Amino acid sequence: AMDDMPVAQLYREVMDQFAKGINLMIPHAVWYDEKHITFQPELSHRTEPYASALPAYNTFVGRLQRILQQGAHVAEVGVLYPIATLQAGYHFGVGKPYTGGIIPAEADYMDVGERLSTGVRCDFTFVHPETVVNKCTVQGRQLVMDNSRNTESYTVFLMPGATTIEWAALQKLKQFHEAGGPLIATTRLPHQSAELGKNEEVCAAIQAMFGVDPRTFDNAHDLGQVNGAGGTALFLANPSESALDAALTTALPERDVTFESVPALSGGHLSYIHKRLDGSDVYFIGNSSDTPLELVVRFHATGAWEEWDPHTGDIKPAQTVMVDTGGCTRLRVTLPPVQARFFICGPRPGIAAVQSDTQGKDRDHETT
Repeated sequence: AMDDMPVAQLYREVMDQFAKGINLMIPHAVWYDEKHITFQPELSHRTEPYASALPAYNTFVGRLQRILQQGAHVAEVGVLYPIATLQAGYHFGVGKPYTGGIIPAEADYMDVGERLSTGVRCDFTFVHPETVVNKCTVQGRQLVMDNSRNTESYTVFLMPGATTIEWAALQKLKQFHEAGGPLIATTRLPHQSAELGKNEEVCAAIQAMFGVDPRTFDNAHDLGQVNGAGGTALFLANPSESALDAALTTALPERDVTFESVPALSGGHLSYIHKRLDGSDVYFIGNSSDTPLELVVRFHATGAWEEWDPHTGDIKPAQTVMVDTGGCTRLRVTLPPVQARFFICGPRPGIAAVQSDTQGKDRDHETT
């Protein structure tokens, strides 16, 4: 719903969103009567420049959906969804509900998530506190989420700014920290419990981990403390992109995906998502910017690599730079402006593929 939207914006939006876990796109205003479209533009055969561009765009989105609606998401970083502080701060009767109503001052989770995704380029999962309590267990120095769709093992866990937190969820995070797991809190430390009568327990747990009483702490300066098991507890008063990057470098020196020497980007982002599908590691990387990119990306996986182009359907061997002894592979990744690629490590996933040459001639690529 953006008036005078360039066609390239269609691709920018889908790349950015699919890298964050969205996996279904529905074009806006396609089925409306053309006289009753409130929010332009109409993405249909009746409206240029979209009419000419939609066949290729729909094929591109279809390829992304075909792959990314499958498999299990891989993320090493969990971020607590701060529903309790949102509920505690919200009330009816003020502001403009259409634009979001009350937003508590400490609720920084959207900003933290955006900086992680598009600035730090470290993928994560927002984890609801009920999931922390009911689906997560501490295993070694990790917090492991096990459910019917996928299992994720969090090596680092973030607590976004909050005044109020579920005591049961905080207990689980404290167990993770006591086992040596690193916690990173941002903007404000919680001092209230979502459950009645547990405020004192919340404050005691925060003081044990971060070394301050959250009722009197001014939340104006950073904190850092390490327990006997090696678990760090960091508080970032200002969770800027650089502060988050530095904190994660300390807590997670070997990330799942590392982009090396990324230049300044104009007009968009560079982001990714990692999934496991049919025994393979599947990485989607989107360059929604106007900047042409040729860089080295380090993946925490080894094996046979292919590069799949969702714009054209072409499949070719990936350009391996180096395989190191730590179980990682460096690939050379070339991404023109507003372009995306899949990088597949392992056996080819069970996704229908059609060879580009049906006459039996020599082939240098295949087509999805």
